[in-house]
Amino acid sequence: MSDQNVQPAAWEVLSGKKALLAAVIILLIPLIILYAEYIFNNVRPLGVDSVASVASTRKYLDWEKESGEKALWNPSFFCGMPTYHRITPPLLHPDTLVEFLGKFTYLYFWYFLLGGLGMFALLISRKIPWYAAVIVALGFILLPHWQSLIHVGHYSKLRAFMVMPWLILSFQLLVDKRKWYTVGVFALIFSWMVRTQHIQVVFYGILILLFLYLIPVLRLLFRKEYRLFGDLTLKIAVAVVLTVLVSAQPFISLHEYTPHSTRGGNPLQIGQEQASATRAKGVSLDYATRWSLSPKEILNFFFPRFFGGMSSEKYDGNAYPRLKGQNLPGYWGDMPFTQSYDSMGFLLFLLALIGIIRYFKLGQVKSLTIFAVFTVLLGFGHHLMPLYKLFFYYFPYFSKFRVPVMIVNMTFITLLILAGYGLKALFSPREHERDYLEPLVFGGGVVFILILLLFRGQFSYMAPGEASRYPGETLGILKAVRKEILTGELLRALWITVLAGLAVTAYRFKKLAKFPLALILLGLVSVELGIITGKAYNQIPLGNEKVMERRQFSDTDITRMLEKAPEGYRALVVGQGFQDNHYAYWYPLINGYSAIKLQTIQDAVDHLLFEGSGPARLNWNVVNMLNGRYIIASGQLEHAFLKPLAIDQNRKEILYENTRALPKAWLIQRLEKVDSWEEAVRNMNREDFNPAAVAYALDADGQYSGNGTVRLESQTPNSLTFSVNTAEKQFMVISEMFYDEGWIAEYQGNPLPIYRVNYMLRGVELPAGEGTLRLRFNPPAYRRGLVVSWIGVIIVWILIGGGWWLERKSRREPETHA
Repeated sequence: MSDQNVQPAAWEVLSGKKALLAAVIILLIPLIILYAEYIFNNVRPLGVDSVASVASTRKYLDWEKESGEKALWNPSFFCGMPTYHRITPPLLHPDTLVEFLGKFTYLYFWYFLLGGLGMFALLISRKIPWYAAVIVALGFILLPHWQSLIHVGHYSKLRAFMVMPWLILSFQLLVDKRKWYTVGVFALIFSWMVRTQHIQVVFYGILILLFLYLIPVLRLLFRKEYRLFGDLTLKIAVAVVLTVLVSAQPFISLHEYTPHSTRGGNPLQIGQEQASATRAKGVSLDYATRWSLSPKEILNFFFPRFFGGMSSEKYDGNAYPRLKGQNLPGYWGDMPFTQSYDSMGFLLFLLALIGIIRYFKLGQVKSLTIFAVFTVLLGFGHHLMPLYKLFFYYFPYFSKFRVPVMIVNMTFITLLILAGYGLKALFSPREHERDYLEPLVFGGGVVFILILLLFRGQFSYMAPGEASRYPGETLGILKAVRKEILTGELLRALWITVLAGLAVTAYRFKKLAKFPLALILLGLVSVELGIITGKAYNQIPLGNEKVMERRQFSDTDITRMLEKAPEGYRALVVGQGFQDNHYAYWYPLINGYSAIKLQTIQDAVDHLLFEGSGPARLNWNVVNMLNGRYIIASGQLEHAFLKPLAIDQNRKEILYENTRALPKAWLIQRLEKVDSWEEAVRNMNREDFNPAAVAYALDADGQYSGNGTVRLESQTPNSLTFSVNTAEKQFMVISEMFYDEGWIAEYQGNPLPIYRVNYMLRGVELPAGEGTLRLRFNPPAYRRGLVVSWIGVIIVWILIGGGWWLERKSRREPETHA
């Protein structure tokens, strides 16, 4: 009997609901195993970014609870910076529902389940058998990179990637059905991705849609099917407009903020890197491409620790028993460092290869294959600079992106879809008895691994610069450890490939049934990815968030002094803690960490703050100007104006009081006009710069007596209130970051213009008299965005509900007439 005449078993042709139920059960098993501690012990990741977020947001979150208002500005670090562009308002939207579910158990447990179901549904829509689709869906949720995103706290990126299969599926639905309810569905999913606020992943999503569907859409035009082309183009345009409406907040606010940020490409014109950033209207090219995929590191795609794994690897080998359990520098690739395993395993890749060979004539498979190659080439970054420069300088928003290697996650998603086609081919009946493609592919995989094992002694096992960094004996041990890691990876891949190949060959020669083959492949994918995902999972520090907060931010002599410190000043951490938000938990900081900070504070760090003399190289005039009353240093600072206050023996830090620090606001004697901010910065770096007496501006100048009083009465995240008393017109400098998108100054209820002074600060010209000056932050973009988002989501649901009702009605009418 030929394969074509064999009737499918009942389990192969489950109904849609039963197949979905089976997929949910299969996906829940590894998720519950992986996140058991999260679910049952209520632990959460305590990674560096998570801890930093707690420190930088604690003050304004407490204020939100007390006041009932939404904080649109965060004064806790970097001398203050906007937060309104990060606020995603709750709507009648899928992400709001998932956030609600996150109140009952770990939020990202739900996102992984939804991501896996999205991949499952996407493959089902492409006529992939459900049992093949669930194998790929399992592989998707077990990709080890997702654990690294949890580790470092890059949650918006993780959410965006989990939505990616749904984005492709919803657009496919729109292109295939061309109904108005599908317009609403795509707008809902697309806005979900945009509302994650990870624009780089959104860009990747748009790219894959263009690769998959641009030619099919244009083909309608080439075939002169103008009506269909116009109808589809209109519906896509409406969906995009609705996406923008639903995502108006934060999209409008983010669009407003970006030009002022380090992604905006508007730095001071000092140095070659700044020129590159300005040309690109984003970060500099060198900065953007530091984490580029080296061509040789493609081997990591299949063998996760081929190049040593992460920069810090816990040694679990046998060659050096005394090192067991210790963290060693594992990674020996070309990137500065890495905290992730960028891998999809070898088994799923071989299945993708089968899918490409079997179905390459299909337009979608061809497009997926080309897109996979393209993403790898773009991920090369500075290793393929002509291609990267093309996108960096000429594609909208691309210059604001960092880490080219991030795009390999799209490579994996694409190859996983192709693996679905490979499984479909594997389980499909054969037209020719002598068709041995699948056994040959697995046999080729075994040979490839054996060749790598044979030549593993030829690799350097050294990262750039390590020869001079480590003594000879240490380097020898490191190289031996890395070789041991590589050997272990290859041997594990070998036995998995051999087992899979034997099972596939047995199935091909009818010695193994389809059901056990599906179980074997499901198990092998689980083992291959589960092992490395488990390693990534074990890197994540877990604990109770409240307990962590109490431990991480326990009181010390320094923090007790800061909590009692007067309002209106800031602390500056110098040394290793400069890029740390730790002390923002208690007191506002000049320094800190944010991936997308204001460009002004970055320029201050690059060109002002450390342009002084002495061991710390601090420009004390600028420190004084930024209210730097408290200095936290990891060593002694010898200055007459610094008064030691407290010591933290555990952190090896000393708290000093800077007796020269200026208050929150003061009156100056001279406002001097300059031709450029570069000129102002040069003046501020001179030793005779006196911020208490003089300020620089581009659009104003004047002489003042400087006589009068200014007192800070109150400060909240969204406002500052001063009482002022002057006998004549004066100019007041306010030591707060200048940001001209929403700050309003009012003196006795009358508006006053806010000037940008000393490149980064605010200034107002005061009339004579006694009164109250109030500055409040109320960006119109935020208010508009909220209103527009609600309008957009209501229209979307009307389209979905109304369109679905009309569709059902049109289906019933023929039955009625019949």
